[in-house]
This record gives sequence, structure tokens and C-alpha cells, in this order.
Amino acid sequence: MYSFLQVLVVGSILAYLLRCRIYFHQRGQQSWESITGQIRSDNTLWAQFQNARVLMEMADYAERHDSGAGIVDAEQLTSLRKNAMQIRISALAIMARTLMPAASK
Repeated sequence: MYSFLQVLVVGSILAYLLRCRIYFHQRGQQSWESITGQIRSDNTLWAQFQNARVLMEMADYAERHDSGAGIVDAEQLTSLRKNAMQIRISALAIMARTLMPAASK
């Protein structure tokens, strides 16, 4: 038979996948105003990290609503996503370096 641990692991994975599906569905239903309203004006590292996510969502929104009309330049969207991801990676690296010395003390 199945062990309790196996059932727990499979149940947790299914719950996570369901949560991801709901999140992506809700994200796909957002309006431009609700996306741009998430931009934070403070200039902290965490705000930049979150704003990069919003930039990626803006690129996704523009791509979804272009509907093949060619209004949105695909190269610009790719560049925007690449730059936003670089901001997120850099911010995480800086935060990790900042937290590491504090954790070892």
C-alpha cells in the first residue's frame, strides 16, 4: 500500500500545481492598470526586485494583447524581459551577499 509520506508528498505537489494554475489564470486576467499599479516608487533593492517582476508582467500583457498585429516589437519585449531578469538576479545576489555575513556571525 501507499505510505502516509507518499500520499503527503503527492498531495502537496498537486496542491502546489493547482495554486500555480490559479495564479497564472488570475495573472492573465489582469488589466493594464492593475499591472502598472503594482509598481513601487521607493528605491530600495526589494522594490527594484518587485518592479522587475512587474516589467515582465507588462511584457507578457503586451504580447498577449498584440494578437499578431505586429504593433509590439518582439525584440523589444525580449530585451525588456532579459533586462528585468538581470535586475532580479542582481538584486538576489546582492541580498544574498548582504545576508551571508550576518548569518555567519
